[in-house]
Order: sequence, then structure tokens, then C-alpha cells
Amino acid sequence: MFKTKKKKAQGAEGAVKFEKNEASKVIEVSYEGYLTEDKLFAIVDFLSGGRAKRQATIGSCAHKFDIVVETEGGKVAFEYDGHHHYLEIRNCVQDRQIDEYCSIWRIKLHRIPYWLQANNDTSFFFADLVPEGWTLKFNTDFPHGFVTTRYFPARFCGAGIERFDFELKSLPEDLSASVRASLAAHVAKGKATSLIIPPGCEHFLK
Repeated sequence: MFKTKKKKAQGAEGAVKFEKNEASKVIEVSYEGYLTEDKLFAIVDFLSGGRAKRQATIGSCAHKFDIVVETEGGKVAFEYDGHHHYLEIRNCVQDRQIDEYCSIWRIKLHRIPYWLQANNDTSFFFADLVPEGWTLKFNTDFPHGFVTTRYFPARFCGAGIERFDFELKSLPEDLSASVRASLAAHVAKGKATSLIIPPGCEHFLK
């Protein structure tokens, strides 16, 4: 008889619940509210069978990655990038250096920005951690985009604007549209466009 295994990981911002159904080969992940670094760690740690490490270095890189996990294909790093990764030029420069290091040494790095959630739209971030033949399903309803934050692209530094523009264009169209719609919604509610997006970046809204 197949069993359904349930587990709950308690973090500072609430619990992340997991359900692993052996019969249907489905792993379900549930959490309330928006994604945080603690919740991201709980998800990665569960999917990796408890092998995830926090604030860990890789090779000769002095940077401590938010989350690192060893997989059959090598080490995979996850960075939960809060708003400060877009506001300050020094953080943008450091992130570029880290990206270059990972590219040179063929380290898979997943950057998950604060304006994205972990759900079925972004399950591709966790593809390396899902066992072959299994399906990962998220049960979360917090939308992508700039919903509750006060840190809109209008506050980003120049390098942060360039990074956001690149990331937005790199996302699947449906996902990118959700993020743009969240910005447009604030303008529709009466907020000044200049407080939401930088000058010349009207494409962030549509």
C-alpha cells in the first residue's frame, strides 16, 4: 500500500508544508504569504533530502551563498535577492562578479528576486532537486510582482534597473506579464508613475 508522507518545516515567517505522495509521484509544497529566504531554504532542504547548507562557500570563492546543495550533477547554489541587490551599485557589482565566477567554474546558480514567488510558474528553479519521474506542485496563492513592497524599480540604481530589465525579459512571457501587471496596478490605483518606474522605462508596465 502506498503511503503519503507529510512534513512541516517551521521558519521565522511561518511553516512550509510538504506532502510526498508515493502513489501519484507528486511532491506538494504549501506556504502562506510571500517567499522569504527561510522559506526558500526549507523548500530546497526538503527537496534535497536535508542536504542543503546555509551561508556556504564554493571552491575558492569567498562569497557565502545563501543556500548550497550537492546534487548528482554538482553543486547548485540559490541566492534570495532582496531589494538591496537592486538599490546599491556595490551589491550589483558584487553580484556580477559572483555570476562570472559561477559561469567560469560551471556552478549552477539560481537567483530568485524578492519580486518572484516559489510556485508552479517558477518550479524550474528546483528542477535539479526533483527525483526523476516525480512532479513538483506548489499550493500557494501569493502573486508575483511588486504587491506589498515599497521598493519599486523607480528606486533602483542604474545597474539595478539594467539588471531588472534583463531579468524581466529573460522570464517566460506569462511570468513577465504578471510582474509588469503588478506595477501597472499601482499606477492604476493613483500612484504617480515616477514613484513606480524610472524615466524611459514605460515597458515595465506593459
